Amino acid sequence: MKDIDLRILENAEDDIVEELVPFSPNEDQVMKRVLAMSEKKYKDLIRHQDKEKEQDNRKGTIKSSETVVEGVEVYHRPAWYKPLCAAAAFILIAGGLGTGFAFSRKARLSGVSQPDPTTTAETTELTTEAPAKPEDILPKEEEMKGVFEELFPVFSEFSGLCTEDYFSRDWESINFDLRSNDGELYETPFYKVEDERFSTYDEMVEYYSRYFFEPVELLPYAGDVSDHQAGDVLDDCNFLEYNGALYVRGTLKRAETQEEWNHDILSDRAFFVKPDSFMWERVVKNEENDVTFAYALTMEFKKSDDGVWKILSYNIMGTQYEEGKDYTASEYPLLEGGPSFRADDDIDFDSVMASVQTYLEGYNENFYAYNAHWDMMTELPDSYYHVTDDFRNNNRWIRFVLEPYSDDDTDTRVLYVDGYGVVFGEEY
Repeated sequence: MKDIDLRILENAEDDIVEELVPFSPNEDQVMKRVLAMSEKKYKDLIRHQDKEKEQDNRKGTIKSSETVVEGVEVYHRPAWYKPLCAAAAFILIAGGLGTGFAFSRKARLSGVSQPDPTTTAETTELTTEAPAKPEDILPKEEEMKGVFEELFPVFSEFSGLCTEDYFSRDWESINFDLRSNDGELYETPFYKVEDERFSTYDEMVEYYSRYFFEPVELLPYAGDVSDHQAGDVLDDCNFLEYNGALYVRGTLKRAETQEEWNHDILSDRAFFVKPDSFMWERVVKNEENDVTFAYALTMEFKKSDDGVWKILSYNIMGTQYEEGKDYTASEYPLLEGGPSFRADDDIDFDSVMASVQTYLEGYNENFYAYNAHWDMMTELPDSYYHVTDDFRNNNRWIRFVLEPYSDDDTDTRVLYVDGYGVVFGEEY
């Protein structure tokens, strides 16, 4: 092949260089000339840059390869700079193709490519993700269900401390008048606790702190009332101390048993799972007074600093059972009713509960004498007793069904309450 004189590239314009770059040499001689020219131009480039730096230092010129600053000497990149880069780029590309072919050929001969141990180790070190920290790992469904099952007996006892499932009416007792929300007074018996595990309120709180976060918030306490006499008025409470002993309030409620919550389960799963907390909801089907309900027990758990799961809170409510409904298909817990029923601006549950209690007390009835469950309503029945017509009419109401615990002739009561807690209706 005829020798090619590449000296013409030294002063070539950019557009000529752009056209020559895509072409690759076909012979070793041309390749050698390109390399030789590249080496020569590289040395010239270094000398050129050193000379410019000396001039810049003397003139205080400010410049960059692509920037022109007004008032200083303009720097022009050498015309042969781009051919040099193109030649170097071609060499790198050619080397890459050659290497690829070599690996490919080796693979065909051996059947399995044998990677270089050093390269493999370095690549693995760069691409392998760091293992997740224990505090970032979400608990599995089996683990969460196990926590629920393990702590249920403690919850059952704890929720039944004010019931005859725990205390005995043969225990020593004293009566006090408790003041309700509306100021009414109700004579209430308190029974002296006979429990080997604790004999004071502080000891009881310490014991249940093994299983609950802040149990004191779940155990309403009147304090030491030793300076009071039987029949004195106290604020509403479930526990008090009198003459050095712990007393528990007696109610007609009953404790929640594991057998009841293991029967006819409609849904049993976790919600709002985080590495250190979750909510477990169990929904069961239950028939009472020829009406079928879906009762939901929700328990929130949180992991303590020493890695022990404890109960943060619990709630039991119910709604009327819907035949054919898949209770496992909902994205949210049954009692949430949406993304966050508890944060619903239309519902003030504290006011609702307080209003229902006050309404019952107006009839000399105690809220604690009833098994209460509720459901949401968007339509009211055609006929009901209007307690008041001054209520929030926004199609967001709550129906409370109150079933008496006692076996006397007390009837079940059904109340209609708005989101502000106004009891505006009752079934006949």
